[in-house]
Amino acid sequence: YIDDKTFGQSPNYRILKELSKYSDRDDFNGFIIQTTTGLVANKAKEFREINVKVAEIGLETYNDCILRKYRKPSSEKFIRESVDAANENDLMLIANIIVGLPGETEETYTRTYDFIMHLLENGKLIGINPAIYTDYNNDENLGEIDFLKDEQYELNKIWWNKFNQTAANILNKN
Repeated sequence: YIDDKTFGQSPNYRILKELSKYSDRDDFNGFIIQTTTGLVANKAKEFREINVKVAEIGLETYNDCILRKYRKPSSEKFIRESVDAANENDLMLIANIIVGLPGETEETYTRTYDFIMHLLENGKLIGINPAIYTDYNNDENLGEIDFLKDEQYELNKIWWNKFNQTAANILNKN
């Protein structure tokens, strides 16, 4: 695993190809990185060339209206393009999901979940990593790993459990 929270922000990625040449471990299969959907869409071939095998992407939600609202560096189009580019370059994906973003509804959660399940069923995803959205502008929840106590609280808890159960099921299969 490359400790570079978003691939390319630290210069350590420049030595990956060279490092992989010196690995004498039989169980070394390549590197795992964290990155954006846009970088996977545009650099999947380069990732393959430096021996990256798994990219953990910030999918977060499969809903353009929410991604735009929070100025996320992704879109439904980039997400789909990143999946296609990963497949073309034998790159496995893990999707980071944010549960509890204000504005999520039963419909938006279902849309994200259905997209994730489609990817899993077609072997395009090897895992998901759900994370709780924390509103750091709210002093009452600062630093807490819990949902805001608002009208979405129960909905968020239901989907948090559903995404985590799916993640556990993936781990149990492997």
